[in-house]
Amino acid sequence: MANKIFISYKYWDENVYQNPFLDKINNPSFPNLSFFAKVTPRSYVNVLSKILSNYAIQKWENDDEDLSKFKDSTIASKLRDKIYDSSITIVLISPNMKDYTKPESDQWIPWEISYSLSEYTRNDRTSKTNGMIAIILPDINLSYKYCLEPKQYCNSDILKFDAPFCFKIIGKNFFNKKNPTKYFCPKCFQNHFKGFDNNYFVFATWNEFIKSPQTYINDAIEHSKNVNDYNIVKTI
Repeated sequence: MANKIFISYKYWDENVYQNPFLDKINNPSFPNLSFFAKVTPRSYVNVLSKILSNYAIQKWENDDEDLSKFKDSTIASKLRDKIYDSSITIVLISPNMKDYTKPESDQWIPWEISYSLSEYTRNDRTSKTNGMIAIILPDINLSYKYCLEPKQYCNSDILKFDAPFCFKIIGKNFFNKKNPTKYFCPKCFQNHFKGFDNNYFVFATWNEFIKSPQTYINDAIEHSKNVNDYNIVKTI
């Protein structure tokens, strides 16, 4: 059965890997000058549209669906409708996903995540908390270290979802299982969380996800079925 999936992402972030096989997106500041076109997270969404065609009912906007002519309240309403009718939200993590010049509450991604995690009732039907997947896009140097970095002394990874580049509502929904699984590492002499289920968000690098999308979708669905096992942060 196909799942209804919504994708949240920063449309224009040119600090992602400029994969020559991906679509280039026109710079909104210079829409008629192809010289300024770059690979952006939207380029990766176009790839996901093809990859997920066997797994998903698309609830995200098409690339030719121009919302710019609408006022913010209209856009918000359209996005809420899409998210309300979805069961999984994918968040594309990119280096410049956050605009440091604006409060997080004035940016779209945190609100899309908040709405995805919340329950809303319409016409006697209450939406459930969406399963959440964070896909880390490679940066311009084809590296994931800005968000996911191997530890020097052991095989574990340092997750940086609480770093300044990332929205707080994302970081707060990692390591948020009420009864997490931990183990002591004899190499670095620290306690580590063990297993993906210690985070409500399922996460993967871009390369990992496209190799096995159904695996991560299944994991996200499983987490949503066990939502009471997590301390979910739904507010911005």
